[in-house]
Amino acid sequence: MSQHSKILKKIIPAVLYTLGILGLAFSKLMLNNLLPTVFTYIDILMLFFVIAIMRGADGGVVWFAFGVYLIEDILTSQHFGIELFAGVFTILGIFWFFESVFTNLSIWIAGILTLFGMFVFRALYCIGILFSGLLLENGFIFSTGLMKQFGIEMLCTAFLAIPLYAVFIKIGNMFTREKIKYS
Repeated sequence: MSQHSKILKKIIPAVLYTLGILGLAFSKLMLNNLLPTVFTYIDILMLFFVIAIMRGADGGVVWFAFGVYLIEDILTSQHFGIELFAGVFTILGIFWFFESVFTNLSIWIAGILTLFGMFVFRALYCIGILFSGLLLENGFIFSTGLMKQFGIEMLCTAFLAIPLYAVFIKIGNMFTREKIKYS
């Protein structure tokens, strides 16, 4: 094997990994800014990570989440680190929760994991905002409208995860010998 092919075997996955991070981060920004308001209640990042974890992603998905949420944090107008902190710890929690508690591949588990992930993400996000508000002496008030938005976002994302995971299973079953059954 030549030296060039060894280098290419290391460079190509790194380039694909980087393009995946950038593509996922920019797709969330485009979903929130270009499409109608209804689509802002869907967290495409949470859907991606839950489905990736349930389809057999290893612990590297947490590092992938770190890259995606880092780009998200850089490109948004909020204080740096809030979305990164909430996102990475949420994906780590979902990964652990799926590996330890919910180990079957039911489509209902996809909805439950997404709902769990959205709840943890929003809770950590609010804690990060409160903490940054205390440090910077800015007031942040939790309103019923904000909590209602968070609830709608959790439900929309969880309800979308169920049929989306079923579609991914159907597509995956067409290309593999071992068929995944879901209920």
